[in-house]
Amino acid sequence: MIGIDTNILLRLATSEHAAQVKTVTRWLAAHAPAVPLHVNQAVLAEALWTLKSGYGYDRARLVAFVDALLGNAVFDIEGAALVEDALDLFASGGADFADCLIFAKNARHCDATITFDRAARGLPGCVLL
Repeated sequence: MIGIDTNILLRLATSEHAAQVKTVTRWLAAHAPAVPLHVNQAVLAEALWTLKSGYGYDRARLVAFVDALLGNAVFDIEGAALVEDALDLFASGGADFADCLIFAKNARHCDATITFDRAARGLPGCVLL
């Protein structure tokens, strides 16, 4: 298994920087699916933030992107079940994906999560201060 950085995931999502996309595509053709690509949760959260803020992806497009990753055997998503839970929260709410991941993770271990983030209102266990 090989871990990937956010910039690799972004090249695959956007096809920006043609030379880098070609390099990634060539590497995948030579190694995948025999060598799965590990996408850790920090990389996923950073990629979604960048796709939203830098590329203008809307919530539906971000959800479709993560669904595609989860459904592709080439990608090993860290804590895939947790990511699916966070994605469900993200798809139906106003909070960003990183916050949904935090709340989904905390829901497995905590009675509540305290926050000042009004966008998190409605997430399970949210207590606004």
